[in-house]
Amino acid sequence: MSTVQDGVNCLYFGMAIGLDANHLFINPPPSSLSGEMVLSPMVSVNPDPIGIAGGVIPSDVATELTATRISHGARVDWITSNERMTLGFDVIGLKRGGREIPLNSTLIPAEEGTTGEGASYSVTFDPGQLKGCNAINVELVLTDRSRKRFGPVGF
Repeated sequence: MSTVQDGVNCLYFGMAIGLDANHLFINPPPSSLSGEMVLSPMVSVNPDPIGIAGGVIPSDVATELTATRISHGARVDWITSNERMTLGFDVIGLKRGGREIPLNSTLIPAEEGTTGEGASYSVTFDPGQLKGCNAINVELVLTDRSRKRFGPVGF
């Protein structure tokens, strides 16, 4: 059991491989426990917590992402449903051929951050910043510096 930053108790699902439950050792080391199940030292863990007190913790997500061409560039709008561990956002322009370019020079700060509330965002980019871009992604940057990508949306 772990506690996430807002103090809600949660569980994380993990998966490991069970080894030698069937006595098929080949040249085992002397310290082996033949026939005893042991778990692999590498474990895969789902990073999304499952709430065990007070309901399920909703993930920090960006929704209703739109990019609209306007006379002086493009406007990118998005809404967050909640911000529990959100540090801020990066907007990424996508060029034909798949090349990506960052459109904001500094992190766009989260309005709610860790309150659990949602917020609305609107950012305008000029034609020089968007040169050759035909779509946009928004990356939500969490307080642990991990990222969640939303999009792409064309404009």
